[in-house]
Amino acid sequence: MGTIPDGSGADGPVEGSGSLITSEVRKELLKHGLEVRTSTRQDQEGLLAEAKTLAVPYVLVGGIPKWEDNATGWSGKRDYSSIALELYRVGDGVLVASSNRNVQGVTVPEYWADWLAWTAVADILGKPAPKW
Repeated sequence: MGTIPDGSGADGPVEGSGSLITSEVRKELLKHGLEVRTSTRQDQEGLLAEAKTLAVPYVLVGGIPKWEDNATGWSGKRDYSSIALELYRVGDGVLVASSNRNVQGVTVPEYWADWLAWTAVADILGKPAPKW
């Protein structure tokens, strides 16, 4: 799987959000008994090329479309976080599964990272998504 880049919101990139989500997704994949190799690459083409040299059958590419901590307690604005995952078969580069999950609420986005990873990985693996 590729390293997921930091997400961003109205105030720009949120440092550390990508490493948090990468870690949470990795944990979820391991819970399903999958062998996971994490690459420093983030782009689909680079990950596919690297995976071919390592004889890895699938590549997971991820992103954070929106990550915003609005200090809801005093601003009254909701916080947002989201995750997008795409699973590619390395042999032919075909997209075989994808997920795009979003959550909003009144706590900091970091509190939802495990749930976002859990639901997105469930989508990718064709399993029922857990309830909130």
